[in-house]
Amino acid sequence: MNIKILLKGTASETLLTVEQFEGVMGVKYLPRLHYKTPQLRLDIARKTQRAHSKGRLDRKEQWLGHYYAKEIAQAYHPDVTVAWIDESMGYGVWTNRDIPAFSYVGEYTGVVRRSYPFRDRDNYYCFDYFVVKTRWSPYFGAPYLIDARDQSNFTRYINHSDEPNLEPVTAFYDGLPHIILCSKQPIPKGTQLCYDYGPNYWKKRQPPKPLA
Repeated sequence: MNIKILLKGTASETLLTVEQFEGVMGVKYLPRLHYKTPQLRLDIARKTQRAHSKGRLDRKEQWLGHYYAKEIAQAYHPDVTVAWIDESMGYGVWTNRDIPAFSYVGEYTGVVRRSYPFRDRDNYYCFDYFVVKTRWSPYFGAPYLIDARDQSNFTRYINHSDEPNLEPVTAFYDGLPHIILCSKQPIPKGTQLCYDYGPNYWKKRQPPKPLA
């Protein structure tokens, strides 16, 4: 697989192998979720199965896992360019093709591990990872998270917007939850991809800079 990138200080797009991308960006490319330990993966799979047997898994999230099973299994990578914006924003992601509404764009990957709210407050690349959400979830947060700071795929570079064109949703596939990004509307070629990081993300961070 090759990755299209517009590097800082360059005027033209470059096509990099995964190994070249890792060397330039300093991030291990992770096409699929990685669990910190085999035991953690087993524990989450057991919790997912238990929730399913009790009818606690969201039907829509189960359906999404069936509907996008092929894309999740193949670690689908769309035709996008990771491009430098500026010192404040860093990199962003642009689509090189028109994307129809309700299309699968990618999976947010990284290392699944237990969350540590105080230790993780300075990590800008964490995504809450739930098996089942409860009414207490907004107050206590997720027991696990996907840490994409050092290992992830192109979704790590997708920026926040208050008017997003992507929506992150949970999809249950192969007995485990996956966070996938789907298009909310038709997205024309040449558009920057973005999603809403949510209010919890900004509680202890500076307000986001509007996208250009």
